[in-house]
Amino acid sequence: MRSGRIPNNLAWSGNSPRELGHQEFFRRYLGLARERFDKYYPGQWSLTQRLEALGRSIALREITDDVTLLLFLVDVAVWKEPYELQAKDMIAQVITNNYDGIKSAFSRVWSALDKGSDMEAIDAIGSLRGFGIGGSRKIASAVLRFLDPNKYAVVDYRNWAILSNTGGRYFELKMLEPLAETFEGTRDKPVDTAMYLQYLKVVRTMADQNLLRPADIDMALFAFSDEIKPLSATMFVKDNEVLSQSKDSYEDVKRQKMTEIVMRVVIDNRRVRQSWLQHSVDKLELGLKKCKTPGDIMQMVYNMTTKASPMDIKIRALGRLSLLDVKEELERIYSEPRK
Repeated sequence: MRSGRIPNNLAWSGNSPRELGHQEFFRRYLGLARERFDKYYPGQWSLTQRLEALGRSIALREITDDVTLLLFLVDVAVWKEPYELQAKDMIAQVITNNYDGIKSAFSRVWSALDKGSDMEAIDAIGSLRGFGIGGSRKIASAVLRFLDPNKYAVVDYRNWAILSNTGGRYFELKMLEPLAETFEGTRDKPVDTAMYLQYLKVVRTMADQNLLRPADIDMALFAFSDEIKPLSATMFVKDNEVLSQSKDSYEDVKRQKMTEIVMRVVIDNRRVRQSWLQHSVDKLELGLKKCKTPGDIMQMVYNMTTKASPMDIKIRALGRLSLLDVKEELERIYSEPRK
């Protein structure tokens, strides 16, 4: 059997929403979301929780600075495409967006969220490089999902295939039209704005019927997809060669997580207009840019939280966010074993 083909089995039989009933189905598979997310990629669930918290603050305009918005976009793109080849390509595209373009896109998103205009919101994110590839809104939908999980959901080929009964009769009736004849064939099909809005309408209806968020519906469907096409720490490329995750890519994800945490300290302290503090955070940001590995970041933090380096002590005295405040979180990420 070729690597990219789905085994001809019915592992999902007995567990579909048609057989379990919708309420029990969503209860069961939402409960399995954490396990299935981390099966898809180690640390995916933790990243999901962090992005929800950050997205909420951005949606409320509590955080609007250029650096954090860019880091948020990078993290969402990596969350959606976590495997090395795809992640590096996504990062390369996302960082070509300049700050003016990012701020303009988010201004339009905030306006659209205030007005309740789903089309304007998804198209505003889709206008950014990396988020509207070929007119598709799959990556852009992830940004909206984290900005407001109570209204938005990620559109994924797996979820579309399940809702359209592609490859099996999962629901009593298909909710969407199939994009391909097979479950796997749905993977590379683009989902444009009109299609995303159609998908969103279906997911929101299910959310209302089951007293859940649209984001919960999409997570449960994704978790269930493991019964149809197993999630794993490998992915299939177009020529069906398997790309195994390397140690380097795992370390890259760790470094990205740790970089974002340290940048929170930088951004928080930039709001204080004191020359010595600005000089200190400039030094911190410069040091961070020189860090090539998670170990480099951890060592820098240790050096800057000792008595020999008074910067962090002065920052704490001002009541601002300091490296000591985030050191425990950094140590936890740094010590996470590869699963």
